[in-house]
Amino acid sequence: MNCNTKEKFDEFVLEHFVDARKQGDGYQARCPAHHDVNPSLSINIGDDGRILLHCHAGCKIDVICEAIGVKKADLFSLNHSSRKNDVEEESSTPSPTFQTWREALAEYEGQFGPVTMTYDYHDLDGILVGVICRWDKNSRKTIRPIALIDGSWQLKQMPAPRPLYRLQNLHKAEEIVIVEGEKCVEAAESIGLVATTSAGGANASHQADWSSVAGKNCVILPDNDKAGREHAQRVAGELLSLIPPANVKIVELPDLRDGEDIADWLSSYRCEVDPDAVRQELKDLIDVADSIQISSLPESKVIRNEFTPILASQLGGGETFDWLWVGWLARSYVTLLIGLWKAGKSTLLSHILCAAEKGGHIAGKIYPAKILVITEEGAGLWARRRDEVGISDNVSFIIRPFKGRPTNAQWRAFVNAMAARVNRDGIAVVVFDTWQSVSPVDNENDSAAMMSALLPLHTLTAVGAAVLIIHHPRKGDAGEGQASRGSGALPGFVDTIIELRRYDPERSDDRRRKLKGLSRFDETPKEVVIELTEKEGYRTIGEVSDVKQADQMVELDELLSDDEWKMADEVLAEWPEPKPGKATVRRLLKNGFESDRYYRRGDGKKGSPYQFKIRFKSGHTLGADVI
Repeated sequence: MNCNTKEKFDEFVLEHFVDARKQGDGYQARCPAHHDVNPSLSINIGDDGRILLHCHAGCKIDVICEAIGVKKADLFSLNHSSRKNDVEEESSTPSPTFQTWREALAEYEGQFGPVTMTYDYHDLDGILVGVICRWDKNSRKTIRPIALIDGSWQLKQMPAPRPLYRLQNLHKAEEIVIVEGEKCVEAAESIGLVATTSAGGANASHQADWSSVAGKNCVILPDNDKAGREHAQRVAGELLSLIPPANVKIVELPDLRDGEDIADWLSSYRCEVDPDAVRQELKDLIDVADSIQISSLPESKVIRNEFTPILASQLGGGETFDWLWVGWLARSYVTLLIGLWKAGKSTLLSHILCAAEKGGHIAGKIYPAKILVITEEGAGLWARRRDEVGISDNVSFIIRPFKGRPTNAQWRAFVNAMAARVNRDGIAVVVFDTWQSVSPVDNENDSAAMMSALLPLHTLTAVGAAVLIIHHPRKGDAGEGQASRGSGALPGFVDTIIELRRYDPERSDDRRRKLKGLSRFDETPKEVVIELTEKEGYRTIGEVSDVKQADQMVELDELLSDDEWKMADEVLAEWPEPKPGKATVRRLLKNGFESDRYYRRGDGKKGSPYQFKIRFKSGHTLGADVI
């Protein structure tokens, strides 16, 4: 396979499967033809250059191709465009880069002449990220995209998930009209409607980020042709798959000729009519239309497979986990961190954020990752931790997103927006610090309400993010697996629970902490002790038994430090409460002798018992490594 073919293969995959991840010479991705929580689609390239798609859940190639807007024939050659519609895509040759979009437009105008119209696309922060350019010449339209990619403007379509057109108008709107094409949006706006469309043409609606219309009333006005009606069905499927789903109606405008749309409807038939009257006429059509139900859509149009059984032989290979903090935090899964009172959960989180810049180790390897922290604490506190610990710009913060407790609708819309940001910015971990600061649940003991609030988090895991929830404990220590405050729905929902405790609660100067893991994964440690040091941050000491033995060795050093020979019984008699067993003392003395820590004399027999004396004072402190 030549390098050019491989580059085209990579480009095809990354354009059509935004969550694709490398696996050997190919990719693994979520199948777009069904609601795929754990990626089940294998994508490879054959020796003859064909693109090979295999869904382990059983989806047929025709259905997968339809879901991504390509024809089956497009898989047999990487030398032609994958989409066939009236929107002409950019060339497969490497795209030049420009400092401004107008410089990029000038490149297009050198080919097509003066542009007829441009349409601006903005992201959630209001930043211009894409421009769609249109030329109307000789009854033929030509459309070309310009996109802001990695800080420069390129003659390419915006990376998926793409923002909707007029995104800034959608947040406060109760009802949104969805049409095909930016020209139709502006026609709908001319009579006072809030309208939007997705970029890329009729077959690219699946590459748009529809989360901003979740839970809203959406009216789809299709073009009057087969392609327009199919586009409406696809968009309805996208909207009904949101969390929460939109309330969707499809309304076909009357008196349209074949291929016409709302722009033609307004200009040809109502150019002289009062816009208010036209708007009211359209609203009357909307009011009498029935809402679309999931069951009324063709099966392939809705992204869900909950009701499709999967045979055991079709489950694919054993699942592998993409660990970001080995044993504790993995992509596409949820971890709950419960910090017992004053145990230092904010300190631990700060050091995890620091380690995630270049990689590190805190009771397990931490890989470099981009992290988004949604926090109840102010910017000043985090700025102080940033300076003390060294948190870098791989970490970003959303400070107190809600002024009060959010409604369920606000919470779901927020999670959907965060999922879009995860996809757009390559965020690997989303941290909620703390859960109660964002949860829409008033009564933490209401398990049904708690579960309803937790379920939208699957939107984040579905786009490949690891979710870390930080939560307050119950009053007192309720014991293993029961430290979480409130309903058992929260610890039951997550995949991994981390309970952070002081190693020795009686000692305020003891900087050791115990991490207890309760998890679905074999890789999660049962219990690990870590210690916060001045220079190195957290270091891993080991299991509780290791630390206990290390402490006992330090105590034994003190008992043997007076330069006298002592037998095991004498050591045990001098040992402060609580005393270890006689067998433990003998084992510690034996270990100390074999490691050249202690001298030993005697034969270990009656009349000549073993006696021990320290070789030197080790200077070990509590929590030192076991010898």
